[in-house]
Amino acid sequence: MMKTKNKFGVLFLVGCCCISMTFSLSCIKQSTQNPLPENPTTEAPITTEIPNATEKEPENPTQNTLAMGNTPGNLANGGNFAASNGWWYMGQTSSEKKLVRMKPDGSQKTTLSEDHAYNLNVLGSWIYYRNGSDNNKLYRIKTDASLREKLNDDSCWDLVGNETGLVYRNNQDQDRLYTINLDGSGRKALTQERSNNFILYGNWIYYSDNSNKYKMMRIRPNGSEKEIVTEAMSAYYNLLEPWIYFSNMSDENKLYRIHLESRKVEKILDKQVWDLHVAEDGIFFSNWSDEQCLYFVQSDGSGLKKLNSEGVWGIHRLGDWIYYKDNSNRWHRIKKDGSQHEILP
Repeated sequence: MMKTKNKFGVLFLVGCCCISMTFSLSCIKQSTQNPLPENPTTEAPITTEIPNATEKEPENPTQNTLAMGNTPGNLANGGNFAASNGWWYMGQTSSEKKLVRMKPDGSQKTTLSEDHAYNLNVLGSWIYYRNGSDNNKLYRIKTDASLREKLNDDSCWDLVGNETGLVYRNNQDQDRLYTINLDGSGRKALTQERSNNFILYGNWIYYSDNSNKYKMMRIRPNGSEKEIVTEAMSAYYNLLEPWIYFSNMSDENKLYRIHLESRKVEKILDKQVWDLHVAEDGIFFSNWSDEQCLYFVQSDGSGLKKLNSEGVWGIHRLGDWIYYKDNSNRWHRIKKDGSQHEILP
């Protein structure tokens, strides 16, 4: 959708055929706030043919009406932060490795657990997370900290949940996808192949197949109807209906999107894009074409803007703030327009 670069901590080689899905910390520049350029560039989307992509006739799209535990953008970048019912939840800051909640203005800050919590999913009165303090096992805790439970003994890698259940990568079973009910029952292996990042959409799970050149696949939560969505080597899936946005490793990690129903594929931006975070009002990403600096672009590829002048990874969004880490592993935040840069304590 939180890896040791949470999801994210081992150097990968951009543009190689076998790219590890963790993140590098090779950012070059260190600086404080940088204003937006006066004349941002604009790039229009380019409809692109991908070999063996399966384009279908448009159907009536199935809306993702299920309540999700966190935003796809946050989960794709490690899920360290989440927002729900007027509260912000944080699994860590620069100095604190514990689960806290607070109001958006920073008031009423409360420690819920001393656990190193990653991949936060807030569903109802529970927070589901990967517990880095206990070998990345799956836990849940009440939002008021009144009850805390371990759900299983699997070492999890990634965690995405909705109101029907949870999906995670099982690090003890070759990173295969598993499903489990919200109460910890019904644990089930979903795929035979190794997987990487994934998203939930309606009654489908879309995932990157590590065992098959990172092709985009989809499968039902019961394990049926598995099929290839596109042959493109893909990473950092972000959902913004009716599209899935991704970094296309088959084209030097350029920004692409694929329509959920017609499977029409478009190149959105001719930049090397990583740590992708897609939101309703636009896309934030680490631009590997420019020393991994933080950039913004509209969802159609227009209005490209540079927001800072330092390398970033692990991009999250809470309200109007963008949170990210620098190459020294410090958390920063900056307003979505590039103003009010702060380093978190």
